[in-house]
Amino acid sequence: MENKKRFSIITFGCQMNVRDSETMRSILINKGYEEKEPEDADIIVINSCSVREKAANRAKTYVREFKRKGKKIIFAGCVAENEKDRIFEIGADAVLGTRKIHKIDRIIEDLYKDKKIIEVGLDEVPEFDFVPEPTHPVTSYVNISIGCDNFCSFCIVPYTRGREITRSYYSILKEAKELIEKGSKEIFLLGQNVNSYFDNVTGFDFADLIYHLDKDLKGNYWIKYLSPNPRDFSYKVFNAIKNSEHISHWFHLPLQSGSTKILKRMKRDYTKEEFLDLCYYIREEFPDATITTDIIVGFPGEDEKDFEDTLDVVEKVRFEMAFMFKYSERPNTSARKYKDKIPEEEKNRRLQILIEKVNNIIEERRKEMLGRRFTLLIEGKSEKFEGCSGCKTRENIKGVIKGIYEPGKFLIGRVVEIKGHTPIFEFERFTNF
Repeated sequence: MENKKRFSIITFGCQMNVRDSETMRSILINKGYEEKEPEDADIIVINSCSVREKAANRAKTYVREFKRKGKKIIFAGCVAENEKDRIFEIGADAVLGTRKIHKIDRIIEDLYKDKKIIEVGLDEVPEFDFVPEPTHPVTSYVNISIGCDNFCSFCIVPYTRGREITRSYYSILKEAKELIEKGSKEIFLLGQNVNSYFDNVTGFDFADLIYHLDKDLKGNYWIKYLSPNPRDFSYKVFNAIKNSEHISHWFHLPLQSGSTKILKRMKRDYTKEEFLDLCYYIREEFPDATITTDIIVGFPGEDEKDFEDTLDVVEKVRFEMAFMFKYSERPNTSARKYKDKIPEEEKNRRLQILIEKVNNIIEERRKEMLGRRFTLLIEGKSEKFEGCSGCKTRENIKGVIKGIYEPGKFLIGRVVEIKGHTPIFEFERFTNF
């Protein structure tokens, strides 16, 4: 039946989900399935994210929408792992958990046998050595671990991706080499908490991992990583970065809250002062560094003083970018038990104040880039700026450069203009770095 051969994958959430979607896509293409746009596909795979309630609800809306159009629906990802029964109620034909994605081809074979399929559970170790074809022209994602042992009180990840499992160094190295040979210029190391990495075979911790990748991989490429926990940074990690040729000076440090009281309730295991000291050290040791963050407002028990502490950290660190959210209660998390919840209107008020402050600082930081030269990686033709190419700096600031250049090229560009938060570069010369 030819109509079984057309699929489409819709991805929500983080880079880990992007990587999972690439894995499912490669498996299906290798099995002879044809990738199509959702409207032209017979099978829709919805790879869901449960970290934020809004993203989870959007994924469920897609189930209803495509079911009305007669599609077969496979609901995968974190929401599938956590809410399998409810997903069937809204029309999914199959539910596929985060550690079962390698079964996607077998799931599709069973779709046409008129039975509902559930493949969930965190009992299996993922097939780390399968290397999917990258879907981005220059960037590839490499899992160094999955799952998380932190159990922050607001976070659902340990319940949807399981306890932390780390991958061997040589498996990571093999995949990264293969991706660079295929043309990737930017390798993102992924884990729920990358800097807690430890390989029992080699004895490598995260600092050893990035140090050896920098030395063992050949060619022109950048190494970046997501997401670290501020408490797990060490001087050993900073030394590895400082003495490297390829590792980015971009530090994504999820703050979550600037209040030590709230951080304790969140089970983050660092204080406001420790976070600030970490950022001050980075600013001093890496003058060109970009620091970005995640912030939650309206966590249970957050009073005005706690919120002011968050604003104080924002003012002192001066983040180049921030993902900002209202606290939303997630299933199974211990924060659900807290009684002192913040009214929705107050969460909205605080979020708008935070967004305005962060955006003002970003605008100021971008203006400081004017006239400066940066090493850039070309990503492709810009969709928003005519006659320009999309690019990013080694420090992970996205921009555009005047002219059309081949994706994957490294060059030197000078900032000549800022539009909104977007730096506009002019070409100066090509470079191998």
